Amino acid sequence: MAKIINRYLFNWQDIDNLPELKRFQLVLEYADDEEFMRMLEKIRYKGRNEYPVRAIWNSLLVMYVAQHSSISSLRRELMRNPLLRQLCGFDPVKGAKAVPPAYVYSRFISKLKRYSREVKRIFEKLVNKLGEEIMDLGEGIVIDSKAIDSYSRGKRVDRRIKRDGRRDMDAEWGIKSVEGEDGEVVKKKWYGYKVHIIADSRYEIPLNYRVTKAGVNDSVMLMPMIREMRIKNRKILDRSRKIYGDMGYDSRENKSGVYDEYGIIPIIPVRKLRRVKKEEGIEGLEGLYYNESGEIIYVEKGRGIRCELSYSGYERKRRRQKFVCPAKAYGIGCEKKSECRYCNKSVRIPIDLDRRIFMPIPEHSNRFRKEIKKRTSIERINARIDSVYGFEEHTIRGLAKMEVMIGIAMIVMISLALGHTKEKREEQMRSLVKPVCGAA
Repeated sequence: MAKIINRYLFNWQDIDNLPELKRFQLVLEYADDEEFMRMLEKIRYKGRNEYPVRAIWNSLLVMYVAQHSSISSLRRELMRNPLLRQLCGFDPVKGAKAVPPAYVYSRFISKLKRYSREVKRIFEKLVNKLGEEIMDLGEGIVIDSKAIDSYSRGKRVDRRIKRDGRRDMDAEWGIKSVEGEDGEVVKKKWYGYKVHIIADSRYEIPLNYRVTKAGVNDSVMLMPMIREMRIKNRKILDRSRKIYGDMGYDSRENKSGVYDEYGIIPIIPVRKLRRVKKEEGIEGLEGLYYNESGEIIYVEKGRGIRCELSYSGYERKRRRQKFVCPAKAYGIGCEKKSECRYCNKSVRIPIDLDRRIFMPIPEHSNRFRKEIKKRTSIERINARIDSVYGFEEHTIRGLAKMEVMIGIAMIVMISLALGHTKEKREEQMRSLVKPVCGAA
């Protein structure tokens, strides 16, 4: 919390007795922002301090806790709520006049845009602190991108248009395939940005994020974000055993990178790039073929033999998948036992045959179908960003401002999780709307 030295008209017990303000207090107490506040105060130095840096910053944190989607809405809340003004650090003697005008917030956010790296550093420190409290945080991680519309229409192709605050010249058009309720795949098109998020699959807590233009491909963001975590959140990444993602992250570079460099097993479905289900032969294993799903098929066209081998496991030291004859796997008889060269035998397929298709946990296995269900945890984080943190109806233009405001929202999210965890309320660590247990 940005510490405030001020005169008070209300007793702190008044705040403790109000569940809503207790949530605000929790975020302000556990947001590790003191170093950042000192830096901003040093920059201001002898400038006017009519509206203190710490109070404005605290009010921006409170904006997302109170679920306000705009500065105007936040200012109205501050003007009517003296306890909230006091909690943020505004001078209680001035009353509603202590609330900064809209242009002050605008200038303050413009200044924050130059320090987006420092804003994210606060988030990274909080993630490390949460990792010290939750010892299995990060064991399973999930990655996805969240589409956010710009508060602007699509830009016109006109070089004479100058950059100003009314237009969003940074945003781009993006397109994403989304599966509907009936299973039909529809394409969503939007003008704006993407928030790429890596989160814990069990606790549904963000561990890393990046904001890009909407046109940036999801696939190219996986390895840079993992490498960034290696530097900033190494202890948490070292715990990771699996990473879950949708088909947008399916590539040889991603799957081989996370497994070879970090020992993380990719649970990422294979994109079906071929319109016709084609089978390719395996060098050195006569009669064996594989398809895009990673299934191994034994074919002897002259003898009329076609048999799909059963998956039997992954041999980590050999880096090979093991397949066996179905007759051996299930103890059943085989009519063409004398003609089949792989009857009652095992074969080992090196994953280096095709790193996009062959993984330690193959897509066609029952274990993969069970594990991939954990990917849905990040959909709930995306939904909270939209509905709870107000990015469905925001008023943000520009990549730099979007990055700062997303960063502040992420700080609020991780501060609440850290606060609830430290105060032994782990069941509430993801909640922004439930009353804090223990508040009257």
